[in-house]
Amino acid sequence: MHQSQKFPPGVVVRSLNIPLPKPKQVRAVKVTRTLQEFGLELQKAIKALLEIKKRVDKHEYELKIKLKKISSGI
Repeated sequence: MHQSQKFPPGVVVRSLNIPLPKPKQVRAVKVTRTLQEFGLELQKAIKALLEIKKRVDKHEYELKIKLKKISSGI
């Protein structure tokens, strides 16, 4: 084909399908956003675990008091 001729319809040049690399800033924003999401989920998980520990400690304390009462005969 000569340079003046056009490609027939339906012909695709492979070089047009090669994805261009994304700019580093776009990747950095996506990475930062993902890390923030993980951070928020991690904070929620830690908060839930601390709440559960607080409840367990409370129930252990109440059980300890009840056992003392039973053992002292009250």
